[in-house]
Amino acid sequence: ELGLVPYGYDYVDPSNLLSLWMSNGRHGWRNDLFDRLVVQGGTIVGDPDRRRTVYQEAERILVEDVGAVFLWH
Repeated sequence: ELGLVPYGYDYVDPSNLLSLWMSNGRHGWRNDLFDRLVVQGGTIVGDPDRRRTVYQEAERILVEDVGAVFLWH
């Protein structure tokens, strides 16, 4: 299955893009750990370093588990 999905940020925050790839999306990819990390990142307030680490781990999973192939950023 192949599709081109252009996307522009509504607001500048990692959750804006990462949440599109959660298991309840319109694609066929599923990763429960990724889902948990994206949700967890959204609950972290007052600790930007921890929040960044959680979202970086979610992004690593997305790229390594090949939930999507990103052509440009």
